Amino acid sequence: MYRMDKLTTGIAYGASAGNAGFWMLQV
Repeated sequence: MYRMDKLTTGIAYGASAGNAGFWMLQV
């Protein structure tokens, strides 16, 4: 359960960081 939650958090964080970087590249 903990590992799954950690994985989900990692994916969410990675997606958020990737989206932020993509947005900066667009601007």
